[in-house]
Amino acid sequence: MKKFFIAIIGGTVVLIGVAMIILPGPAVVVIPAGLAILATEFVWARRWMGKGKGLLQRWRTARASGLSWREAFKRTFSRSPRSKPATTR
Repeated sequence: MKKFFIAIIGGTVVLIGVAMIILPGPAVVVIPAGLAILATEFVWARRWMGKGKGLLQRWRTARASGLSWREAFKRTFSRSPRSKPATTR
């Protein structure tokens, strides 16, 4: 029963955050908050939180190296050469 209520509350918070992407509001705060609620009961949400923390750390490192926020964003979300799928010829 506890897992059900956590899923309802966390899911609702995430959906409100997704709506805030278009509507005015702090989506970048609300979506992680909803994931944090879900992560208390669900392993998949913990994994997503870990991936988000890793991306945030990569972005902070890129910004600390003196890149503009746009260049830092590009570097953070670009694939590294080893993660690209191999092409067959």
